[in-house]
Amino acid sequence: MTSPNRDCTFTFCSWTEADRGVACSQLGFSGGEYADWYPWLNGTRRLLYPKPDCTGAERRLQDCNWQYRAMGAGVCDDIRAIPADEHADLAIRCDPVLGAARPLTHWRGLRFEHASYVKMLTAGDTLYEKFSNSKLYHVDVLHAGMGPNKEAQAAIESVGVPPRMYSLTVKDSVSGGINVTQPDSLVAINNCTVSDNAGIGMYFNTSTGLVHVHDCHVHGNGADGLKLVQHELQIPRREVDGAPVSDFCSSGTTLESVYPIFTAAQQYRTSYLSKRCQKTFRCRPGLVMTVNFLYLANDIDDSATLSFYDGTAVTSPLLGTFQIRNGTRPQSVVTTRNNLLVTFSARNETQTEVLMAITAGDGKAHDLNVSSSIIANNNGRGIAIENIRSLVHIHRTIVANNSHVAGVHVLGGAGDVNITWSHISGNLGDGVNVTYAGGNQNISWCDIRANSGRGVSVWFNETRERVAFAQELVVSYSNISANLQQGLFVGNYCRSAFVNISGNVFWNGKGDAVDIWSCWNETYDPLKLQIGHNRFIANEKLAINMAPVANMVGTIEHNFFFEQRKATMRIFSGDTPEVELLPVRLKISDNYFERNRGIYVVSIGASQFVRSSRQNILFTRNFLLRNTVAEPFPSLNPRNRVSAVVTVSSASAIVYRNILQNPGSRYELGVHFEDQSSNANASHNWFGYKRSTDVYDRIFDRKDRYNLARADFEPFLLSENDPDSSLLSLNEQFVPSFGPNEQGEIGGEIDGQVVLPEGTLKVTRDIFVRPTGRLTIAFGVRLLFPHSVGMMVAGHLHAEGSSLAEEKRITFGLQERGIRSNVSLAPVRLVGGKTDREGVLQVLIGNEWGTVCDHGWSRLPASLACQQLGWVLNPADWTVDPQDLPPDDNLDTRVLMSSVQCSPTDTDLTRCQFEGAEDIENTCSHQRDVTLRCYDVTWAGVRFGVPSKKNILKNVQMERAGLVDYSTYTFGPALRLDFNHHVLEHVTLSHNDGDGLGIMYSDIYKIDDVNHFKHVESRYNRGHGIAMRTAWLDMTDCRLLGNQQSGLHYEPSLSRSEQRELVRWIAEAPERKLLLPSADSNIVLKQDEPVYLITMGAERATDKVFNVRVWQLRRDFLAFPVSSSSYQVVIRYLAPGRTRGGAVLLLTAVRRSDVLNERPTSLLRRMVIPGRTPRIRLFKSTVENNRRGISAHFYDSDLALAPVSVVDLDLSGLCWPWAMA
Repeated sequence: MTSPNRDCTFTFCSWTEADRGVACSQLGFSGGEYADWYPWLNGTRRLLYPKPDCTGAERRLQDCNWQYRAMGAGVCDDIRAIPADEHADLAIRCDPVLGAARPLTHWRGLRFEHASYVKMLTAGDTLYEKFSNSKLYHVDVLHAGMGPNKEAQAAIESVGVPPRMYSLTVKDSVSGGINVTQPDSLVAINNCTVSDNAGIGMYFNTSTGLVHVHDCHVHGNGADGLKLVQHELQIPRREVDGAPVSDFCSSGTTLESVYPIFTAAQQYRTSYLSKRCQKTFRCRPGLVMTVNFLYLANDIDDSATLSFYDGTAVTSPLLGTFQIRNGTRPQSVVTTRNNLLVTFSARNETQTEVLMAITAGDGKAHDLNVSSSIIANNNGRGIAIENIRSLVHIHRTIVANNSHVAGVHVLGGAGDVNITWSHISGNLGDGVNVTYAGGNQNISWCDIRANSGRGVSVWFNETRERVAFAQELVVSYSNISANLQQGLFVGNYCRSAFVNISGNVFWNGKGDAVDIWSCWNETYDPLKLQIGHNRFIANEKLAINMAPVANMVGTIEHNFFFEQRKATMRIFSGDTPEVELLPVRLKISDNYFERNRGIYVVSIGASQFVRSSRQNILFTRNFLLRNTVAEPFPSLNPRNRVSAVVTVSSASAIVYRNILQNPGSRYELGVHFEDQSSNANASHNWFGYKRSTDVYDRIFDRKDRYNLARADFEPFLLSENDPDSSLLSLNEQFVPSFGPNEQGEIGGEIDGQVVLPEGTLKVTRDIFVRPTGRLTIAFGVRLLFPHSVGMMVAGHLHAEGSSLAEEKRITFGLQERGIRSNVSLAPVRLVGGKTDREGVLQVLIGNEWGTVCDHGWSRLPASLACQQLGWVLNPADWTVDPQDLPPDDNLDTRVLMSSVQCSPTDTDLTRCQFEGAEDIENTCSHQRDVTLRCYDVTWAGVRFGVPSKKNILKNVQMERAGLVDYSTYTFGPALRLDFNHHVLEHVTLSHNDGDGLGIMYSDIYKIDDVNHFKHVESRYNRGHGIAMRTAWLDMTDCRLLGNQQSGLHYEPSLSRSEQRELVRWIAEAPERKLLLPSADSNIVLKQDEPVYLITMGAERATDKVFNVRVWQLRRDFLAFPVSSSSYQVVIRYLAPGRTRGGAVLLLTAVRRSDVLNERPTSLLRRMVIPGRTPRIRLFKSTVENNRRGISAHFYDSDLALAPVSVVDLDLSGLCWPWAMA
């Protein structure tokens, strides 16, 4: 059902027969029944009537009890556990009988039942067509549609061959205008007006198609303007129009036959022989042939095959082939010449029957052809086609201001859609929506604008029954503008496909101009993409968006991008495991980007953690001039998502020979992928300067944030206007000074040795101690870090303060920032909280402040609200209990937003997609107001990487750390040990936003005085005092005090992203590395010289065995952390097929006597065993005033969370040794 005042659907909860009766009565009918559930149509708003409480006497639903009326996406949330977006709508079928109170003001109309017709030869005496003997020329049919018993019917009804209709007017029917059923012939309606009818303007129910509507005005009807439904034959025919159906295999070939020809390809269950036959069809030169499939059935799927060739031999171009399944419905096949070869094969003892109709004509036989017409202001869809079979052609037609789903809606089936020289605008929903099994779509020379959904939307719904022989989308030379969602949306084609978007103008769109989805399953052929010679002007969001990008090859070239408002081009996969092994080959070249604004102009990258020739994106010969890119939140420092003109998010993206000159932007190039072991290829570009020192400051990469890849920008171009110039820089590597400078500022990479003198130093960028570097910090040094800036030690750090005086300790702290910029202008605020960083969220819409409903609320819009206020969101603590807020503080405000959906390019919460106050009614009370807690900024902390040597921290204090990256709302510990073999004594970790200390892995076979913390104090942190992922640690005289989570927490699991990020640091480690499966089968270990085994993945199935043995040592001298205590172990590498690789094993040979371990076997006996049992031991330590004292999670072998074992002890003031095995 559709409300005439709002485009809403009615959702069912507790309806009665009286309610149904009133609904049908309001539509003008006398009765009906509940028919079914109707799938919710994307994009429509919901109007809920849970209990209309009608008595049956009301004339309208609005006159019933409106106590429970509600509207909005969350209408069913309080009534049912089923979310509204998964809840089907109520379908009512009203009887086609007008209500008794309806006066007899209309007449019945005209009805044709199997009227007489004649057959005539057309197409040069080649094709027989039927023409009715009845004519409706210059006829007005007004106020019709009411039968003698008040039955509702169309003003003109026809069953069989319809009359010839010309200069026809049909108006003010109590039901539909024109209804044509089972015509079995050409349907031609010319120069007509069909308007202001209560039902569908024109309705065609046909199995043959061939409907032609020309020069017609269809407007103001109460349902769809024009609707065509292709129905399928359910039983085979032995004759058509009195002529027998020929047997495909036994009938002969005739020259230039008279068409249509009906032929049946058959195999019988009683046949012991397989069948294979072929037949050639010919027509007059200049004509083409179309094959329509009327009926297909078999008893065993895929037991028979049909193939079609564009010629007389199997060497001719293949038009299509398919295996027959019961109920298969392929699209029609059309030749390009006057010859057609058809081959048929079937297995023995199977039953197969295929009925085909072959016609000839000037072009492909169409299902529907609408030309030179106006389809406007209808209460349903403008043009609706269901179950397409052959071709829909819309030419020089206006489709405007229709009120449901789309102006042009193709739903189901398979075939070709051709829309040319048409104007499609102002429709409630999409301009064009094609949702079917596939075919060819051509949208050219059209004006598609101001639709409330997408301009053009193409969805591919793959089915076994609907068979499309090709998938090709061409959108060319069209103006696509001012649509509220995407200008052009292309769904994920999981088959060989071609997409060509050329010569269009996309301007002033409110959503992305072009949005292309990728298939996440590998296909036989990847999608072929061509985007060229388009103009993208002043769109609100992205000009081109492909995320994730996979299964695709193509080019984006010779496009013009001008005054985009938020960002311009996004081609991105990131860390999406489903697409890592899928091919991507894109070339982006010869484009012109000018005066665009936003958080970037171009962002490119395939899968972040894949280094494979299967994925490659080349960005070359592009001009990027006078663009203005800035951080969206000036008060917040970037880390992994810096704003730059060009950003690169994978090593497979190459930026080569481009012209970049954007003085209004801080950075020309920014690296977005977190892999310090990789390099981003950005050489041979013009960056606006001719000196390395100047270019260096225009690039944001590993020198700024240690976890990013390094940008290789040298040599760079010296020509500012010729990307092919041979004038290059001298490739003199610029090495900046680490400092300190005269202002006491330090930062950057350390490859050699640096000693920091006593005093206060300000850090300007991440400190990165490389594997060959050594940093010594003298006592009394105070390092102040800006927020989100930190330190990585991959080499050696010796920081030893003095315990004699507090000022002689080494301090790592936060550098206070200035005033938060632009916060007072933000259209968001928090009210009613204990601090200015928490409370009920309010937004400013127009000139009114109001609240936000929590329906559909998520971390993305929540983080956006915090960032607009200059704060950050902590994913572990971002909501406020309403009971902690003053009651009734927002009763004088309205709920202004609900169902908020933000995209990665949104920088203003109030500009995201949402339902406004006019879209929600009795859905969200103030009990559902969003509450929010934001955090102030902190610095990123210190991290000891996997490659780092034994580091020493003594008499050191770290405070106010934890914020790693605000854009990904990532927090970490103040001190993180990736591979713990370090010395910590008299270290204090306090008032940090994450954990105080985090340990990822412990080097349990390190034979040294490590993994033993002494006098470590972790206090008043918002996370755990100490969080461990592996259990091997001794603690003496330590204090875990006042932490908001556990004092000590053991969590033996790492997320996928954490594991992958750690593995990348192994490339920096000095130890020997062997790549599997290419390494030698015999691997030799030396004592205390670890070896990394790294799997590199495989393209095919691989099975290889590796023998690992210890060099020149007697048996049993060594112990491995496996079940065997032998000095030799066998490792088998087995890959069933293509694999990603990236698994890492660390092999260490140690002396058995160094790792002997006692384990109790009973109350009285203990035994000495080789190897080390994971353990955590506390001696003479204090754990007090934490939320939990000691806690641990344990997992089963499938990494599912097993029953959690939590030790919650009050150890206040106690010195108690505790061990955990």
